[in-house]
Amino acid sequence: MAPWILHVLSTKEVRLPCVMEDENNREFPPIHEIYLLLRQRVYAVLFNLHHHRYVHSKKKEAGELPENTQPPDIIVKEWVYSRSNPYQHPEEIRAEPLPWAVPTLQRLWFGPSLDDKRCRMRALLSCLNSDSPLILNTAYVPQHMFVLACVLRYIMSLDRPIMRRNELDVFLCQAYNPDLMNVQYLQELTLNVVTSRGVQLAAIFMQGVEMALLANDACGAPLPWLMCCPWLYFDGKLFHHTLARSAQVKSLLDLCENHIERVVKVERLRKAILEGLDVKFAKPPLPHFADSPLGLMRQGLPPTNCLPPMPLPSTRGAAALRQRPIPARGGQLQVAGVVVGSWGPNYGYQNNLRQQPQLVGYQGRGRGLNNQFIPQQFPRGRATQRKPGPPTFNVNRKNNPAKKKVSANKQKQTANAPKGRGMTVKTESGDVLASEVLKEEPLTLSISDTI
Repeated sequence: MAPWILHVLSTKEVRLPCVMEDENNREFPPIHEIYLLLRQRVYAVLFNLHHHRYVHSKKKEAGELPENTQPPDIIVKEWVYSRSNPYQHPEEIRAEPLPWAVPTLQRLWFGPSLDDKRCRMRALLSCLNSDSPLILNTAYVPQHMFVLACVLRYIMSLDRPIMRRNELDVFLCQAYNPDLMNVQYLQELTLNVVTSRGVQLAAIFMQGVEMALLANDACGAPLPWLMCCPWLYFDGKLFHHTLARSAQVKSLLDLCENHIERVVKVERLRKAILEGLDVKFAKPPLPHFADSPLGLMRQGLPPTNCLPPMPLPSTRGAAALRQRPIPARGGQLQVAGVVVGSWGPNYGYQNNLRQQPQLVGYQGRGRGLNNQFIPQQFPRGRATQRKPGPPTFNVNRKNNPAKKKVSANKQKQTANAPKGRGMTVKTESGDVLASEVLKEEPLTLSISDTI
């Protein structure tokens, strides 16, 4: 049996271990808080809470107890580690009775009749919020996937949505994957990416399996051990691989590798899990707008309705932006010298882009738009970036033949125009340039001529 049962029955205390969760991420509630209601119902079964309250009501009807007497309660102290309470003081948890008349613990554990066996199974289903007809239908839920279906139904029945629609399908698809029990395939499988959300979802599910095994032992073990083995319906490496593929495929058929019979099984199992529930899926993530070339250009800009008209970069230039540096190396997990797992480099999409263009304001024709548009290192041509410097081509020059003709005439007139006054000679006809005089026949000049 689970070791917690003896500890709870002996001291009414339990020490919950630390689990793999991110305290800084508020996307999920604490894992032990998710399964608090399950533990409260298990405490009610272990301490015969329904029987004590039934006896209390009979004594009150017989007049042995005053009318204002409160019904008995079961208080269990839970030691849960947190940053504010690192196992300093316990939390008092009140047991919650099941919604039906549960037999005593002695009858659940040692009752040999068929009715006792049915009560054991019903008590387990009530603890897991899975008391529905289709859960016990093997055409919808195979026997070795019973724990998987109950844990996922318990998670989906919570008031706060935790899983997204595709993530629920990922759990079911990897459970029906024919390579789930293929040790050689799982050992050679390489993961391209492992997300933080995937790790936390796997941790939440495995802690749910642990709580389901605790409830199974507390209710008299209606499920045999062969139906509780986690490796029959879950593998963490295959789960992360399927979760990464779910972000790329378009339908459940693609996720099941075009096997229609697996799609039918997944849909049946999903129907049994969600039967009678007011399903609330978590919101899907926003599209990665910053990964596109246009998103790179618009980072740090005002709203899109104020963007100036600008040419979009070509796909060749965007390919240069998508190039990533050398990723971190992968690794292998060895136990006693045997490789039991391996993973490849983690191709993350954050902090791997090259230097992005920075746009500071813009120049527009509207009022008050006097900022400057400063592009930096935009890709040009085949994924190359132009070096800073003056342009190597003519700027703002149009092919205007009339304008060129006028410029040529002006240059000709300027070349024929005399540069300066030059040397003059006094003649009978007046002052004449010396160059003109030399061209004609020599003249007789008097000494009184001046220059």
